[in-house]
Amino acid sequence: MRLIVTAFCLLASSAVAADRTLNIRNASSMQSQQELATILRATLDIATAKVDTDRHTLTISGTESQLIAAEWLLSEIDRPTSTPGDKPRTSGAYRTDGTAGDEIRVFYTQGGRPAQDLQEAAVVIRSSVEIRRLFTYSQVGGIVVRGTPEQLEAAEWVWRALDTDKPFAGTEEFRTKLPGGEQVLRAYRMPMEWSGQELNEASTMMRSLLELRRLFVYNRTRTIITRADEATTTAMNWLAVETMRPASPDLTESEPFRMEDPRQEGLVRVFRLPSAKFDEAGLQRVAMDVRKQTQIRRAFTFNKPRLIALRGTEAQIEQARKMIAAAK
Repeated sequence: MRLIVTAFCLLASSAVAADRTLNIRNASSMQSQQELATILRATLDIATAKVDTDRHTLTISGTESQLIAAEWLLSEIDRPTSTPGDKPRTSGAYRTDGTAGDEIRVFYTQGGRPAQDLQEAAVVIRSSVEIRRLFTYSQVGGIVVRGTPEQLEAAEWVWRALDTDKPFAGTEEFRTKLPGGEQVLRAYRMPMEWSGQELNEASTMMRSLLELRRLFVYNRTRTIITRADEATTTAMNWLAVETMRPASPDLTESEPFRMEDPRQEGLVRVFRLPSAKFDEAGLQRVAMDVRKQTQIRRAFTFNKPRLIALRGTEAQIEQARKMIAAAK
């Protein structure tokens, strides 16, 4: 269980608009000051946020509750530039006065992370948890998130799974309280020796074979994040293990895995062709022949281990098995 002290600030709503000028203390460049203005405007629904780059000030217009929230948010993100060695942390939760019961939090990545890593992590969090208001501030490696408490709880778990240098074996799981049937979040750490291209090739195969709507990759730690229902998560667990097995000098095949499928196309098997016998072109040729002859709709390859993953009917998979065994 994580221990995080969360501060809640419940504001009285006011419809009266007012102006307030806030001092910018650490953002020195024009770009970083404009980023601050954009984050405050978009996160808090503030109509006006004007920067005076000479005076290092930010003037905002809004209700009293918006102004108070803006002061809190600016104090959280207008910090000194993060440096290598800085430990990741989170802000407390700030509760807005909106009818949706939204909260705002800031997650800080470890110091010295490239901006590309920050953007990639933000995309994974936004997409896997479906948070509409999520913004990054690269100067401090901050991710500003506004959503329901359930969304923020899930977002924090994804962020912690991504922003770590500590390797973990197998998978990590978090059961969310998000609405709908896709309540299981999983993090899969794939082999670090895989290239970015290989990670994306494997993830595309997994997504397509299992018809996963929410599967996303984070290249820095070779992590795959999924959000799915129980049955699909079980299938993904099985497929992740099969995908990470090394190439084989001989033809090997997995045990069959059965999924529920209205078309009776729920049998899944993974075949590894002899690595010394088949190059990438040979792998693609065998896969193409299998697709054509068996009419299997879901047949995908992963070149690194010379893998063909199939999903179809019992008869289709058996026919494919015989074809692969006879391939030259």
